Amino acid sequence: VKTNELQSDLLLINKVNATKEHGLEWEFTMSGAARKIGDCVSLRLAYNYIKHDDDKLIAGYDNVDQLALNSAGHLREWDIHNIIGSILYQAPKYAKFCNLSPQLQAFYKYPFNGKNIMTPATIGIQLGVLF
Repeated sequence: VKTNELQSDLLLINKVNATKEHGLEWEFTMSGAARKIGDCVSLRLAYNYIKHDDDKLIAGYDNVDQLALNSAGHLREWDIHNIIGSILYQAPKYAKFCNLSPQLQAFYKYPFNGKNIMTPATIGIQLGVLF
């Protein structure tokens, strides 16, 4: 742990028994969808906000500087905003006797305006089967 508030987080030379009190994490999502465009395609657009409050370390004994202990960067609050877009293709059911319907979905997550966090843009594809 840090022994001084001005010490870097890169090299920590002291070891202490401590308990970590996790901060609250809030997540809000708003989304809208256009379902069944044509026969098989759906679009979705969403805004997502995540905020994580400060974490806190509590030392097991009294001779530890609490300000220095809790000044590490990884304990600070952070937040992130995301825009997420997706397109879903759901094939019609193959036959009356077979209730299988394949799905293919592609999405893109664009993070912006983050504080104390690094997060990359994400792109992905999902393949599924409904039965």
